[in-house]
Amino acid sequence: MAPNTLMQLTALGFSNVYVMHVKLVTFGWLNKLLPDHTRRRLVNKHRIVPLALLSLVTLSCYGQPGVALLEENKALARQFFRDIDESSGSLEFIDKWMAPDFQSRFNSPDAMDLAGYRQFMTDALNAFPDMRHEIHYVVAENDLVAVGITLHMVHTGEYLGIAPTGRSIAVEEIVVLRLLDGKIVEEWGVFDLAALQQQLEAPAAGQP
Repeated sequence: MAPNTLMQLTALGFSNVYVMHVKLVTFGWLNKLLPDHTRRRLVNKHRIVPLALLSLVTLSCYGQPGVALLEENKALARQFFRDIDESSGSLEFIDKWMAPDFQSRFNSPDAMDLAGYRQFMTDALNAFPDMRHEIHYVVAENDLVAVGITLHMVHTGEYLGIAPTGRSIAVEEIVVLRLLDGKIVEEWGVFDLAALQQQLEAPAAGQP
């Protein structure tokens, strides 16, 4: 590869201070990895080598903020579900987390707007005020975070037309969140509705 091409790789608009830092890192690795006579020959006669290393180190370093953002989004998703668990039936978590143009799709291709989602969560928390999200995994890609959950709750209010049973319920759920600037913009959720209905409608102990 021509020296001009390699030079173009490093001309990416980085600040002089940052580039100087990367140069120091690059030549530090040269000092560690190469014998003295080899290093002097490469640096003096083939300046292309440290320049190539500079390009690779620079591009690698600039990839790290993406990783940091993914980890931040995963932490935000965990905190979102923690806030629901600690809400004691309050809907304050909606005002904290949901963007004004938020949309949610739960077990349906039809989207709920913020008002619809507020009613959805009101019904759920009235029926299961102690719901707890047991998180099994959190996976992030770009601005999306997927969360695998077992939802634990006690049925103390009417839900799906079924009077309170006092039963402990466990339901599997997968939720995908799209985050922007620390807010949830979109949500897609799938939970095992058949398992929920089966547990709610099952005969009480001692009944046929």
